[in-house]
Amino acid sequence: MNSVMLEAIHEVLRYNLKLIPAIENTVEHFRAQREDQALSLLVQIVEGLNWEFEVIFMIKGVLQETDINIDQEKTLGILSEMTGALESQDYVLIADLFEYEILPFLKEFQEKMGNRGDVNL
Repeated sequence: MNSVMLEAIHEVLRYNLKLIPAIENTVEHFRAQREDQALSLLVQIVEGLNWEFEVIFMIKGVLQETDINIDQEKTLGILSEMTGALESQDYVLIADLFEYEILPFLKEFQEKMGNRGDVNL
């Protein structure tokens, strides 16, 4: 694995240490109907997800070697669905997308890549 890809993976792993808890916190706020608190975090989360998925899409060939399969169309579909949910203020759907689609992927990425000897933090 070249040094640029290795650094990109390190950056995503470090960012996930903040992003995953922020998403979990946002889901809790939405579930408890504290939309103002959830929405205050949402802009930064969406920006972070966009950056992270850009990086992941660029290195997806390397990730497939670690059994992390990236379905770019599905991921972009989820992000599009989230945009629609935001426009219609469907906060239950946003929480569901975070909890059942995005968080499992991020946690799997963190676990599989974090356990590799050549990319440990």
